[in-house]
Parts: sequence; C-alpha cells; structure tokens
Amino acid sequence: MKKILITGSNGFVGKALATKLSFLGYAILGFDLQNGDIAEQGSLDSLEKEDIAYVFHLAAKTFVPESWLHPFGFYHHKCPSVLTMF
Repeated sequence: MKKILITGSNGFVGKALATKLSFLGYAILGFDLQNGDIAEQGSLDSLEKEDIAYVFHLAAKTFVPESWLHPFGFYHHKCPSVLTMF
C-alpha cells in the first residue's frame, strides 16, 4: 500500500482528496494546522516519512485581504516550506 502525505488535510480540497485516495487503497498521512506550521523546520518530524510515494502540498493561508497586504508571508508559507518537509 503506497503512502501519501497531504498537507492541509483538513481543508476543503485536502479532506476530499484524502477521502478519495483512501477509498482507492492509499494510506494517508495528513498534516494540518493542528499538527503545526508547515513552514517551520522540523514540523513533520513526528510523521513516519519512510516510503511516502507522493506529496500533495495543499496547506495555505486563506485570508485573501491579508495576502494583498503581506504577499511575502503567503509566498513563504506556501513555496519555500516545501523545502523543509524532508
């Protein structure tokens, strides 16, 4: 059984994706704000990362007006945070 990591797994899209992939037989590792901030180094250390076949990085900040005022914070949370995952 292949393992899939989904960040933002409690969001609208993440929840639907996790449900569908689980139905298809994949083992789902979910990560969301309740687990920590994806942008922080080592935030995924508590997960069993061995044998993860795919990563769906859906974690994101969602307050659009704030993204207009502080675009770098939103960029940093979404893009470079991928580099801290493994």
